[in-house]
Amino acid sequence: MKYLASSSLSAGLLALAFGALSNAQSPETTSSPTMDALLACQDLRGTDDRLACVDERLAALAAAITTGQLVVVERETPQMAETVAEAVVTAQAQVVAFEPWDRFGFEQPRILPPGNEREGVEVSEGITADIADDGRMSAIYGLEVASVSFNDSGRATVRMMNGQVWRQRDTVRVRRVRDRDYEEGVFAEVEGAFMGGYVMRLSHARGRFRVERVR
Repeated sequence: MKYLASSSLSAGLLALAFGALSNAQSPETTSSPTMDALLACQDLRGTDDRLACVDERLAALAAAITTGQLVVVERETPQMAETVAEAVVTAQAQVVAFEPWDRFGFEQPRILPPGNEREGVEVSEGITADIADDGRMSAIYGLEVASVSFNDSGRATVRMMNGQVWRQRDTVRVRRVRDRDYEEGVFAEVEGAFMGGYVMRLSHARGRFRVERVR
């Protein structure tokens, strides 16, 4: 079973928070600059810009609620245990906790809370990851390869379709990619190596080689 993590889960939590905030405003209420600023984040198109906007303005909203500058009253569902303010604070904590999966290689980002060791977590369309018990990524699968080039020493540089670039660190012979391989699709998997670093395997060949991420 696959689990959807990182930006997709954060987006779902934010959608719930936005929905609660929108429902909290009625024609009889006075507009709140703090809340209006948060809701305005929905108009941003870029995912990174939208999440940065939400993170900043959720902090301002939580501070306004904590100090009593802003009071939120939930009219439609008073039986619910969580108030809108609590839902916002919960969503904010989730956004902060989830680091972007595509930092893997520069670091091993935590994309799930600790105690969630899993395999095959879907972090992006067609890309899955293994998650260690501390919630950090330990391996990534399904990275589509755009090209594989070699320097004068025969070491490979692997460029992914998503812009990632990985460079070979050892002297293991890497099989060259033929045009037919590209037509069928070449994919890479990268795992954290014993004693640190990373190892890569390409789908068109056997064996693994040590790599470092350079972009």
